[in-house]
Amino acid sequence: MYTREQLIEFINAGYSVLVCRKLYSTVAELPDQNTLDACAQAGQINVLDSFLGLPTPTGLPSNNQTIKYNSSTGAWVFADLSSSGVSDGDKGDITVSSSGATWTIDNGVITAAKTSITGTPTGAKYLRDDWSWQSVSASTAGSSGDYQINSSGSFGAGVIAQSNGRLTATPTAASSGVASFFRVITPADTAQTASTESIGAQFGGNTSAATVVRQWASGALTTQRENIFIAPTYSFSGASTLTTAVTLEAASPIAGTNATLSNSYAARFIASAAAHVPLVTKGAASQSGNLFEAQNSGATVVAGISSAGYFVTTVSGGYVLGTNDKSGITFPAGLKAAFTVNNTAYITALSRSFYGGNFGLTVAESMQMVSPSASLVPLEINGAASNSAAVLVSKSGSSGTGDLWQGQNSSATVLAGFKSSGLPYFDATFTAGGTTGAQTINKPVGSVNFASSATSITVTNSLVTANSVVMCTLQTNDATARIANVVPSSGSFTINLTAAATTETKVAFMVVNN
Repeated sequence: MYTREQLIEFINAGYSVLVCRKLYSTVAELPDQNTLDACAQAGQINVLDSFLGLPTPTGLPSNNQTIKYNSSTGAWVFADLSSSGVSDGDKGDITVSSSGATWTIDNGVITAAKTSITGTPTGAKYLRDDWSWQSVSASTAGSSGDYQINSSGSFGAGVIAQSNGRLTATPTAASSGVASFFRVITPADTAQTASTESIGAQFGGNTSAATVVRQWASGALTTQRENIFIAPTYSFSGASTLTTAVTLEAASPIAGTNATLSNSYAARFIASAAAHVPLVTKGAASQSGNLFEAQNSGATVVAGISSAGYFVTTVSGGYVLGTNDKSGITFPAGLKAAFTVNNTAYITALSRSFYGGNFGLTVAESMQMVSPSASLVPLEINGAASNSAAVLVSKSGSSGTGDLWQGQNSSATVLAGFKSSGLPYFDATFTAGGTTGAQTINKPVGSVNFASSATSITVTNSLVTANSVVMCTLQTNDATARIANVVPSSGSFTINLTAAATTETKVAFMVVNN
């Protein structure tokens, strides 16, 4: 801090004084002591040369201004610094170009002596972030060119070996605690390019995510695996239970803000050619566990493939499509819409099960085959090319009294069937006694009654065509009535007698169409 007397001495000696950005070259111009003290307190008092005896600049300088000589007026003035920067040219160790925009440091200029780096570099030292040379630990693993892992200022905690860019990580075993030995943390990216896939992690292929050819020398190759996960072995220092051990787990993508995921898969396996198998599940020798399981959120198995290759499930408390102890298909009670085959038919189980036995298919309890459209056959059973066994067997229980087979319409009305005794039957209408003459009976079987002296009856029947075969029998022992003929036409048929009946006479009929 200068006193006023000291500043006067500087002025008398030919210096100028800069006080609070104002230049003074005479004693008379100096401000009072209070002003000088305030400027000195702010660090704004400087003693300058006398500018070679030339006039002192007047006024106050602004930021980024300098003192400049104006040859036209012969005066020193405050002027802005030039915005053009440093002029181009070789400045010694630095060459300036591009109108001062590019500064190029000459080769070999920056040496350890010109930096703050301490110590002497050698081939066995590395440069730390505190600008000091550190010797590599003698216990370092790996070979020359490998990536070493820093541990408290020295190496040796592990190594990532490399050869021509091929990496092998060998982390040091942990003796306590828990720690992942490899993790890739997903960055929270924002404002990524619209409608453009951003692959998070890629294994294999080129930079365009396309396949790359890897060539072998000629010769048979039994197995080639591109990416493998070796089974880990878990042990404990004492008896312990690990409830669920998993080698590989993947979770499906989650929809975030403003996102709609039409399909979200935890994993997708794509065949590269039509004959390729996208996914193989291979069991161990003498496999007893299921080859595949589908579980609900509570880890309960709801479907799967057994070790024998059967589709199994525990829906409704029973197995479906096979168990390990039955070579066939089993349905739980009450199961509906069991499966679809080629989009042409599906099975709705009404009761319990069916499974393979000595026959191609044995039905233990009832089931139903339903066609999804009018043009499709719900069930087709084909025998072998030269089969000698029956193509279809309907077998009653040991004390069964129900029909062996029934044909029903959409309203579940039985149109035809086979009784447990094996006799066939058809839906029929038999006209009651006392009702005689023409009748309408739209069924394949029925009866009509001729009145005394009648010789013909026309039966209206929607099942009959001109080509129908209508078989009739007398069911009354009349003295004169005999059937002469039956004439079919579209929608009806007429029964003619050889002579008039002497009493009411019953005639039964059955219609057969081609």
